[in-house]
Amino acid sequence: MNQDKFIIRGQVFNQQQIQNMSLSDLVVNNMNNMPRYLYKYYSNVLDEETGKNYSLMALENNTVYLQSPDKFDDIYDCSIVFDEHEYSFIRLRYYANHCGFIINECNYWRYLDIFARNIYDKILSLQNKGMTLNDAIMQTFLICNNNTNVDLVHNLFALNLKNNLVENWDKDSTIQFAILYALDKEMEFVTKGLSKKFRVSCFSTSPFMNRMWAAQYANNHKGFCIEYEIPEYSKVYANIFHSLFPVIYSDVRVSILDECLKYIQDEPDQELVQKIYKYGILMKSTDWKEQNEWRLVSPGNMLADDYNCEFFKISKVYLGNRMSKEDRKQIIDICRRKNIKYAGIIHKKDMFELTECPNLCEKCYRFKLDNC
Repeated sequence: MNQDKFIIRGQVFNQQQIQNMSLSDLVVNNMNNMPRYLYKYYSNVLDEETGKNYSLMALENNTVYLQSPDKFDDIYDCSIVFDEHEYSFIRLRYYANHCGFIINECNYWRYLDIFARNIYDKILSLQNKGMTLNDAIMQTFLICNNNTNVDLVHNLFALNLKNNLVENWDKDSTIQFAILYALDKEMEFVTKGLSKKFRVSCFSTSPFMNRMWAAQYANNHKGFCIEYEIPEYSKVYANIFHSLFPVIYSDVRVSILDECLKYIQDEPDQELVQKIYKYGILMKSTDWKEQNEWRLVSPGNMLADDYNCEFFKISKVYLGNRMSKEDRKQIIDICRRKNIKYAGIIHKKDMFELTECPNLCEKCYRFKLDNC
């Protein structure tokens, strides 16, 4: 795929167009191009940690659960990307200046060596004056406790540096490795910290996606799929409409290094938020483009305190081809009680595709079997 090619709702954009696209543009464009329905696949299994069936809760309560992105099956999904070497060098210079060390060197490894020797000499000097290793490190890095994001990052860096020094004091080049370890942990804090500030619920535009039914989303055809009808825009659903976006598919991952540096310096702005949305939360590999995915995105618990967000009205439920008769009966009973249409999913006879069964499940002879 062309590296300057980005796909939104099947339409191709170049990188400059994506870069110039604001969140407001995305919201306006999305509301003008909403599908008539959105679909969410459910596994219909008990959660191992809580023992709850969140799929049934979604059906009963007409809610969708806003998931933490680190639970997604695609390891690149919602990930923050930047050049780690460049980040490390910038932060080395930052900490050198912060600690009062003047280092005129452009080579990364020589810079690291000089910085490490300065840190070692300063810490050793303070220890010779009776300070503990912890206090010497805290004073060297001018750690304070003013509850800012900057101070939190400083504290984490100093703590990781100290822990690595203590664990590896008998090894060669300890201070250099400790600094690299602390920088690595800082990068992890930034990337995971940014993505975890958002919660996401994912939707497709069809109930007949075999890859979705066959995966964990629908428990290998044993789960079900809920159809949500998109209403006209109204104040009742304003927060949902303003938080619902189509996924941007691409083969490239766009760096947001400058924005990450702003984040740890307590300088977040609208540009940072927009880039996290476009190049982190909404960006996904073209390997998944057939999903035509939409995402409901919530910064923290903005949409729901317990992350179970009330969503558009349920208009229909599709029952998996391999769903057991006991589960099928349970879902049908809920649908009847709540006056929701339902249908079974079957295979087409002449194509490798799924379709809706024309018969009611309970009237089908196969309803007596373990699947339908």
